[in-house]
Amino acid sequence: LTPSQDGIVLSWQSASGMVYRVEGKVNLEDQGWNIVVSNLPATPPTNSFTVPFSNTNNFFRIGQSLAEPQEPPPSTNLVTSPNLTPSQDGIVLSWQSASGMVYRVEGKVNLEDQGWNIVVSNLPAAPPTNSFTVPFSNTNNFFRIGQSLAEPQEPPPSTNLVTYPNLTPSQDGIVLSWQSTSGIVYRVEGKVNLEDQGWNIVASNLPATPPTNYFTVQFSNTNNFFRIGQQTAQSKLTINPTLNPDDTISLSWPATPGEGYEVLISSNLIDWTTLTTITATGTTGIFKDVQATNAHVRFYRIKVSP
Repeated sequence: LTPSQDGIVLSWQSASGMVYRVEGKVNLEDQGWNIVVSNLPATPPTNSFTVPFSNTNNFFRIGQSLAEPQEPPPSTNLVTSPNLTPSQDGIVLSWQSASGMVYRVEGKVNLEDQGWNIVVSNLPAAPPTNSFTVPFSNTNNFFRIGQSLAEPQEPPPSTNLVTYPNLTPSQDGIVLSWQSTSGIVYRVEGKVNLEDQGWNIVASNLPATPPTNYFTVQFSNTNNFFRIGQQTAQSKLTINPTLNPDDTISLSWPATPGEGYEVLISSNLIDWTTLTTITATGTTGIFKDVQATNAHVRFYRIKVSP
């Protein structure tokens, strides 16, 4: 969301073949969302829409759906006749296939028979062509291919989910708000341009304040696009130490890209000293302690930088 003289400019990444709608709410607690505008065709890589100041909604989100095809959509239960090729293992059926479909092979002993027998079902698409070998032991003499839309697979729950916040201008900056859950910590990430590689960490380790978290991005911040990352709150990190041939110690631990981590050392597990602070560049934090050769006993602790 970007303020302009005409209203609030909403922008989002878009993809060919999609249509978008802008939905709004006055309050996050309201039931349902109001349609502000619909049937916005994609203009990749980014779509934008200006919400006039006269609009009474305070929170916005973008919905998407597949654009209606120009030609009549194919039936989700389309039946086609396959090509048949003899092989040493049986009769190879082959047919053109399309992504997002699943197929079934049906057979009959005689064309006059009532109904078709299911030979095999739930064959995932392997575009551009699927094939299936019917063994000689199968008693059917005639075959056809049925198709249906594949059931959408829900992504597995992630401990590093990303969501996009609601943005509200204020006198202090842009207020980001998002729904939050107990036991989760959040980070605010930003980009100057959507085309930039990676996201910048604006703030991290923000504890959940259900039902909604807020964070104000100062006007001095140079990022133009923002998103919220989340992960399960952790009281401690698991460190994997390795003793190297030169008696140095290498440490590794699960990390969040862009997050800062303090490496602390102690000789008695009571007094701790920060040895260094590093910023993770990937999902694993790595540090090599070259001073370990000078220590008789050394304990390590990793904690996320504030």
